[in-house]
Amino acid sequence: MSATGATLQPPMTRGQTRTWRLPYGWPLYVAFGLFPVWYLLGFGALIWFFLAVPMTFSLVARSKVKVPKGFGLYMLFFVWMMITIVQVQGGGSARIFGFMYRAGLYYSAGVWCLYIYNAPKSLLPTRRILKIMTFMWIVVVAGGWLGIISPYMEFTTLAEHLMPKGLLHNDLETFLGYPVPRPQAPFDFTNNWGGNFALLLPFVCALWGQMRTLTRRNTLRLVAAGSMIPVIFSLNRTLWLCLIVTLVYGGARFAARGKKGAFQAICAVAIVGYVLFNFGPTGQLIADRAKTPHSNQGRSILYTEAADSVEKSPLLGYGGPKPSVVNPNLPPVGTQGQFWLVFFSHGFPGAFFFVGYFVYATWRTRKAKTNAALWCHIVLLLAVVQMPFYGLLHMQMHVLAVAFALASREMIDPDIESEVVAPKARAYVVSDSLVRSRVPALTAAGAGANGNGHGPVIGGDLTPWGRAGDAPEGWS
Repeated sequence: MSATGATLQPPMTRGQTRTWRLPYGWPLYVAFGLFPVWYLLGFGALIWFFLAVPMTFSLVARSKVKVPKGFGLYMLFFVWMMITIVQVQGGGSARIFGFMYRAGLYYSAGVWCLYIYNAPKSLLPTRRILKIMTFMWIVVVAGGWLGIISPYMEFTTLAEHLMPKGLLHNDLETFLGYPVPRPQAPFDFTNNWGGNFALLLPFVCALWGQMRTLTRRNTLRLVAAGSMIPVIFSLNRTLWLCLIVTLVYGGARFAARGKKGAFQAICAVAIVGYVLFNFGPTGQLIADRAKTPHSNQGRSILYTEAADSVEKSPLLGYGGPKPSVVNPNLPPVGTQGQFWLVFFSHGFPGAFFFVGYFVYATWRTRKAKTNAALWCHIVLLLAVVQMPFYGLLHMQMHVLAVAFALASREMIDPDIESEVVAPKARAYVVSDSLVRSRVPALTAAGAGANGNGHGPVIGGDLTPWGRAGDAPEGWS
């Protein structure tokens, strides 16, 4: 007789049982983890939409793709942005290339957001994302120090041979009357360095709150203290404003939650920053910067020209930045801040959808349940602060996509257990040294009794192995 339904299967080889696959978060590792490589090659501004291609296929292959609340505003912005391409037709290949480049970054940022939002926590845990973003922040800090130590260092990248002009250049600024080595690497402008530093810092704070090793915490403390030097030499007032918002708003929110440790860390950074900003050579540098408006007049001219120009084309804008008519020596109109770029390039509707998306995302995530989600909420708040003064392309848009996706994911599936720090309660007190020596602990002989028939160990009767007079089995 034979067993019904039984079939004889050949044994599976070791090679057949294993299927090699990339980890779900591989785009984050490639983009942020390998960003120094892309910087040296000159592809730091291009890697984002290259990676968005396989991520798009991954989303399309799913039976269902979830969309976070508020993301529809971003989709409306992208659709309207693409409509305004009619405004660059006949404007030359440079304007068309610029439009398509920005469209690619807007598209890839949306894909990154959906990809991370739909990531199962088992495949892409919150803590892993925080580690990747913290590593990127450390890279930014290292690049800032590189700009201070070697301000004249230049090198030719592969991208400079393939594109019309180089993406990397580090000049000594002299608008204070003396040369100042402003940090820039691994980006093309100092403002990009400052913008990314500010947006990445809350991820560092979120990871710091989850660290259990004192060595790692102290390492981050040292890096944070050391980062204040390139922050000051950046001379970026918007960066300084973002740090103040992070310290004041973040400190208030966590103090309201009773998180004394996070609040104390923020206060410590604030004290270090205050000393560096007000005393010694760095304090003098800050004072000189405050007395030198530098770009205020030029920015005011470009802002006024942008507003006047959009009145003539309120719906479609101009498709992209254009040379200034008032002063051709100034940067193109629409380049002095992300808001002005969107407003001038895509008109009132484009600006409404774009700004509305970030304002709504910030408002919705204000009630974040976990510490990581609250720090991501602060990242979105900083984007609103930076928008009138800094551009958010290229890395910044993707950092914001990660922040919104992570905060939205935590809103519907809070990772509470990963943030619980209290140890599990023990029935009896046993010294750590005995536990490490694998000494048997007292075992209960019955309800409410220990191995020697006594009740629970309490009060001043405690010894390294239990109640005074008791000893583990085998000891006398």
